[in-house]
Amino acid sequence: MTLRDFTVGGLVAGLIIGGTRLTIGCGGTYIGGDVITNNNGPTGPTASSSPGGTAAGCPVVGVIQSLRVNPFGYTCPSGTPTPNNSSGVLPIGCSAAVTATPKDAAGNDVPANVHGQGIVWSVPFGAGLVNVSDRDGNVFNKNVTTVPGAAPGGFRLEATICGVVGAWNAFTCVSGPGCGQ
Repeated sequence: MTLRDFTVGGLVAGLIIGGTRLTIGCGGTYIGGDVITNNNGPTGPTASSSPGGTAAGCPVVGVIQSLRVNPFGYTCPSGTPTPNNSSGVLPIGCSAAVTATPKDAAGNDVPANVHGQGIVWSVPFGAGLVNVSDRDGNVFNKNVTTVPGAAPGGFRLEATICGVVGAWNAFTCVSGPGCGQ
């Protein structure tokens, strides 16, 4: 078991157990992989806002219960092994295609015609390690690349749709053992 990241302000700790990434929220609540869900229990909320969202401009309030933010592909230079999409790493020199997918209470994708096109992206932790840019004209997809010359380290890419926050907690790393291989 290896502790891979810990975000005090976001109340999230991530760790790898036998190759499986776990994320723990406030009060020890398991919030799964890199999917951030809500728990407004006696210990307070986890890293996301209230499920269902209350953001202005959200066409339907209460439908989105979680937001999955995860890579769906990598591009790496020749000779650099490409990591698995669920590895939680971004090798230096590689880029990741990342998407935000709103989910309902049953874990099903919420169609865009239900939640609209409103999305806010941010890097609240480790912003000096990665560049985030538009990808393929789809507001729900981004390219994430490492900043040239930046040392390896942790970062958090957040997306917010209808007031619900999801995040990809990951690390930039030098290609080799422990870097997605």
